[in-house]
Amino acid sequence: MENDPSQANPLAIAQGWNKEWSYLHLADKLSIRTEEIQFDAGAFWFHRDLEKRGLLSPDFREGIEEFYSDNFGGNLNVVSRHELFGKQNIVTIGLSPQIEDEPSQNYKNIFGHPGATTARGEGSSINVPAFLEDQLYVAPRLSILAGAQAIFAERHFQDTFVSDAEGNQSNRQNFWGFNSKLGAIYEISRQTQAFMNVSRSWQPPSLDNLVDFTEGTNSSVVYTPLQPQHAWSIEVGTRGEYSRFQWELSLVGS
Repeated sequence: MENDPSQANPLAIAQGWNKEWSYLHLADKLSIRTEEIQFDAGAFWFHRDLEKRGLLSPDFREGIEEFYSDNFGGNLNVVSRHELFGKQNIVTIGLSPQIEDEPSQNYKNIFGHPGATTARGEGSSINVPAFLEDQLYVAPRLSILAGAQAIFAERHFQDTFVSDAEGNQSNRQNFWGFNSKLGAIYEISRQTQAFMNVSRSWQPPSLDNLVDFTEGTNSSVVYTPLQPQHAWSIEVGTRGEYSRFQWELSLVGS
C-alpha cells in the first residue's frame, strides 16, 4: 500500500473481479384528496440482475455469483382529518406488503469465466408492515403524536445444491415485530416546525445476512439463523423553509 497505492490485487486481475448490475423498476400510484380524507394506493415491481466475479480459493469458494430477483409490493394509506373533543385531529392508517423471490447460483471462477457449480439456491422474503398514527392538536400550534407499527416478516431459503460438507442448508424463519412512537410538533410558523419524538425500531435479518459462504477447507453456503435487531431512538429537530431555502435538521440518539 505504501510503495504503490494504485496496484491491484494480482488475483483480482487474474480472476477478473467485477460486478455487473441491471435494474428495472415500474410503479404506479393513485391519490384521492379532499379537505377531510386523503387516500393513496400504489404498487411496484423491482427487478435486479447481478453477475459478481469474486474470489475463488481453496479456502473460499464463492467465485462467480449470478442471481436475479423480483420484488413485488404495494402500499395503502388513508388519512382522516376530523375533530376529536373539539380539537383538530389527524389519523393515518397504512399497510405496505412486499414479497421478493431471489434464485442464485455460484460457480468456480476460472480466469473470469464460470466453471463448475459451487452453490445453488432460491431465497424468498415477505414483509408486511401495518401502522396507525394519531396527531391531536392540543393547542392551535402544538400537536401530540402517538403511533404504532406491527410487522410480520418471513425468510425462506431452499438449498438446491446440497454439499457433502455442510448438508442441506434449507431453512425458514418467521418474525413478528411491534414498534411504538410518541412525539410532539410545535408549528413556529406556517412554514417552520420544531419536533421531538421517542420511537422504537425493529429490523429482521435479510437473506444476505442469513446465507453466506464459510471460509475453510470445506467452504460452502451456510444458513445461519439470526434474530432481529431493535433500538430505541430519541429525535429532536426542526424543519422548514424561508424564501428559497429549505432545511431539516435533527439530532438523534439511540
